Amino acid sequence: MTITQYSTTGVQSLISPELRALLIKDVGKTWPDLTDDLCEHGVNQTAAFLATSTRSDEPLTPSLRWTCSGTPSCSAPSPTSPSPGPSA
Repeated sequence: MTITQYSTTGVQSLISPELRALLIKDVGKTWPDLTDDLCEHGVNQTAAFLATSTRSDEPLTPSLRWTCSGTPSCSAPSPTSPSPGPSA
């Protein structure tokens, strides 16, 4: 498993503030039970994953260990969902 850390400031500089706001709003429309903070967290994690993917010689797979912090109707993968692994 590869773990890469990006600072919040570093991740936020990867996309424009306008695009960030649009993506956060879209995540909120798709999962209305998520807080704005969780929507922003998801956008940050996606941007960091994409940036990390450009720096890796190996195929990467995002973690499916994502939780909704007690949100009962969230449709994100459960912590027990198996990772599909890299595609062939």
